[in-house]
Amino acid sequence: MRRLTIAIAGGALLIASCGGGGNSVAATVNGADITLGDVEGLLYQVNEFDRQPEQFATYLSVLIQWGAINQLAVDEFGFEPTEDQIDLETRELVLGSGFTEIETFLVQQNISRDGLRQLVTQIIIEESLHESFVETLDEPTLEDAQRDFDESPAQWTEVCASHILTETADEAEAVLGRIDAGEDFATVAAEVSIDGSAAVGGDLGCATASGYVPEFAEATIEAEIGEVFGPVESDFGYHVMLVASRTTTPLEELRQALLDEAAFDAVNEWLNEAVVGAEVFVDEKHGSWVTEPQPQVIPPPTLG
Repeated sequence: MRRLTIAIAGGALLIASCGGGGNSVAATVNGADITLGDVEGLLYQVNEFDRQPEQFATYLSVLIQWGAINQLAVDEFGFEPTEDQIDLETRELVLGSGFTEIETFLVQQNISRDGLRQLVTQIIIEESLHESFVETLDEPTLEDAQRDFDESPAQWTEVCASHILTETADEAEAVLGRIDAGEDFATVAAEVSIDGSAAVGGDLGCATASGYVPEFAEATIEAEIGEVFGPVESDFGYHVMLVASRTTTPLEELRQALLDEAAFDAVNEWLNEAVVGAEVFVDEKHGSWVTEPQPQVIPPPTLG
């Protein structure tokens, strides 16, 4: 959602270049108008950034999607965020983005207060939908959680590891020989490893195992804690590794994560259906509306 906020920047000058006044209708969503002024009203300040029709089509696509979602959220669920809800969520969004003042956020993102409130409305709708779907979905059992863990343990395991990366298997075996002879792992890593972790003695920090390439991820699950392991071959080379600790997600927490994931998927499906199912008209001066491969306004062809 925040990426869309940033993408809105610069749209006002596009309006000027496309012609027509602020009340000129650029598109309709289920009969509700979106005017050029509506797009302009998203901006904090008009600037000289990006006059291309492709960008205007992107901004118009955002407003069409927001409009379709707002309408269906009211019709199906009666979701209409209150001013207090919007104010609270706005403060949380601004603070969560690293800003202490809303005005500074608006200037940096080049979004108007009204545009920000529209964005926040979408966030609240998605959160409300998530809560509603969670209540209607069948809750995963602990057995379901265990089965999911068994199928993909790397996804639910955090490992704190170090490695020494070499180009060849022979170099990796030489590394193992030095460590077996008593040399310090971090010292050898600083001297030999061919990746950036050499600067910190091969320390990779702590991360979810699934974030690594498959061969390395699997090895972090198999390796004995505190024991040098390898070499493990991957697309990057040969790894000699040392796993300092390994923590698995508790089954109850994993069960809740599976429920949240199912609700997230249900929300995404609902949002897509809301947009794809809307009756959308776009003035041909600004492009045409398509729903495949994804809902968007295709800008008009460039005149040669």
